[in-house]
Amino acid sequence: MAEIHSMDDISNISESGLEPDAPALFILKQTVQLIYETDYRFATPPNLPTLTAEAGDEHVILSWDNIAESSVDRFLPDSLQNDFEGYKIY
Repeated sequence: MAEIHSMDDISNISESGLEPDAPALFILKQTVQLIYETDYRFATPPNLPTLTAEAGDEHVILSWDNIAESSVDRFLPDSLQNDFEGYKIY
């Protein structure tokens, strides 16, 4: 299913009784159709690492495995390329 929006000027429809002319809408429709027909898959996040927390005396040690670092981005030109950029800890 797709929802398509465009900003085509269709003000001449009611005045002249002409068929609507919406080129931007039809171009978007062609793009969406191509995405559907080629079975496009959206990007996925890397594999989630397993995080462990060890409480100490006035400190906490965080550790995790490296499963995310071996995730592969299949949208890069070389489908086996690893583009891991790092972790964000909040």
